[in-house]
Amino acid sequence: METRQITQVKIYVLVLNHMYDCCESGNIIAISPEYENLVKYYNDNLLSEPIRDDEGYFHFFKEGNLYFHNPCHSLEVGSLDSFGHGIHFEWCIEDVLYSGKYLVV
Repeated sequence: METRQITQVKIYVLVLNHMYDCCESGNIIAISPEYENLVKYYNDNLLSEPIRDDEGYFHFFKEGNLYFHNPCHSLEVGSLDSFGHGIHFEWCIEDVLYSGKYLVV
């Protein structure tokens, strides 16, 4: 019998809706092994008031990774909207943190 041992880490995942996609769509914006880091990243990029661009779209975040995304209704872990937007946690293999596929905060 062959066996192997893997290391899994608990990560927190921020999923938001892109403003040009349908409302059901969600993108993984960032991941973090620390919930507080993810909330800080979200809040640090949030504008005090939304701004309207030349095309009439409202932007809720500073220019950067979050700029073209809609805000989520709650930052509580697991308090997702009906389309899964917000913050949730999951267990994944440790390599995900170092893969470069996701922004790690």
